[in-house]
Amino acid sequence: MTLFQQIALVISFFIIVLILSVMVQNFNTANEFVQEQLYSTANDTATSLGLSLSTVDQDDIASIESMISAIYDSGYYALIRFTDMQGNPLFSRSQQIIVKDLPQWFIDYVELETAEATITVTRGWKHIGLLSVKSHSGHAYYQLWQTLQQVMLSFLVLTLLVLAGIYLLLKIVLRPLKKVQIQAEAVIKNNFVTYEEIP
Repeated sequence: MTLFQQIALVISFFIIVLILSVMVQNFNTANEFVQEQLYSTANDTATSLGLSLSTVDQDDIASIESMISAIYDSGYYALIRFTDMQGNPLFSRSQQIIVKDLPQWFIDYVELETAEATITVTRGWKHIGLLSVKSHSGHAYYQLWQTLQQVMLSFLVLTLLVLAGIYLLLKIVLRPLKKVQIQAEAVIKNNFVTYEEIP
């Protein structure tokens, strides 16, 4: 293996490891952000729905059902549950989380925890119930899948650009050494090469 190949291999290895670690960190940061967004959305929905439910009489189950169903039917939530203060369910809607159009290995590998936001629904100073909302993680998985594809594309493009840059840089830097090598080989054969431009 020539000196050029050795130097190129070592530099390429370290730069690829550096780029890869930055890309992994970028994806992990996106994952954390998406999880925070899921909780924030669930908490905001629970707060606004709780304010609406606080104006409804607790015995008016039809109004409670219609308010919860109106939010739940958007498809962005895995669970919306309304209970009294003793934990007895008044109304609940939930669905099993099924993620479509994504590779199964991605869903198995990426851990995405969706926290459940719970608030106390009050009417004046009186606590009338607990409202729990949990976001559907399918949309988050899709967003993370898009992020992973962008990260991998960036990694490939950056790696190719860096390797091409290393190749050109080493060719320029090692050009004088190549001239010295040619001159040394010529001296062995009793040829004396002189260069106008000294390396």
